[in-house]
Formats: sequence, structure tokens, C-alpha cells
Amino acid sequence: DLCIRDRVSAGIFLLFGLLGSFIFKVFGITLEAFRIAGGLILFGIAMSMMQKGLDDGEEATGKEPHPDGKLAKDVSIIPLAIPFIAGPGAIATVMILTSEAQSLWHFITVFLAIGITTFSCYLAMIYSHVLVRYIGETGKEIITRLFGLILSVIAVQFVINGVLDIYRSL
Repeated sequence: DLCIRDRVSAGIFLLFGLLGSFIFKVFGITLEAFRIAGGLILFGIAMSMMQKGLDDGEEATGKEPHPDGKLAKDVSIIPLAIPFIAGPGAIATVMILTSEAQSLWHFITVFLAIGITTFSCYLAMIYSHVLVRYIGETGKEIITRLFGLILSVIAVQFVINGVLDIYRSL
């Protein structure tokens, strides 16, 4: 369900916008550590995208049971909602913008931007079937692997940025 992905993304943004600094302080987490961990997770997802993909024709709806009793992978949540839409960079941006909000209006503007962003992602995903119809299964597989490559580069950059931030703070 496409709406689930967008609700999860928006929920994560709202949670970290409102409570992110508190959560990080309670657990002693730094933005640098968050970037590095997010980059490593993203890299694992990217690698699976560039390999075979789903196992033996497994449906990616998250609703159909797999023969071993497990649910099929739900790509609308992972990797689309987390970490592609609501990834470390976006979460960090929301946290920084809300912590630097000088007035209630600035705070509301951040959450309005979250709504616009997740709604834009929703529209993009809803109309993606038009593109898939024209490119076919082979084209879809090629694009998945290309985006897996791009995602792996983004993941490595997250790790590099986190390490550089730690180095600069020393």
C-alpha cells in the first residue's frame, strides 16, 4: 500500500522533528554515528538491489505469505520509506531545522514542508506504473540495479561525511 510508505515516512519525520534531540541525548547518539549507521544500512539495501532482488519470484507486496510462512518483503517500507525517503540525511535535516526554529511559525513551516514532501513522493509513486508499463520487466530490472549502484554511492558518502565530521570535531 503506497499510503503506508508515506505515512511511515511522515511519522518518522514528525517523531524525530519533535523528539529527535531528546532521543539522541538519552541514548548518547551523535549525528555522525547516525550518518555512519544509516550509510551502512543503506549500503546493504543497495547491494541487495544490485544482486538478484527478490528470491525466486517472491511478491513484494508485504501481504502475500511466503511458502515458509513468512510475509514477503515489503519494499514500500524498506527501502522506500526507510531509509530512502526518511533517511539519515533527511532526519538530521528535520532535527536541525526544528531545533533552530526561532518561532512557532518556523516550526510549523518545517512540518508543512514534511507534508508537501511526503505527498510529492506519494504522487510520484502512484504514477510510476505508467513508466513501468513502457519499460517492461527487463527495463525495470536494469533501473533497479542502476538505482542500487547510485544508492550504494550515496551510502558510502553518508559514511564518509560521518567519519569526516568526527575527524573535524577531534
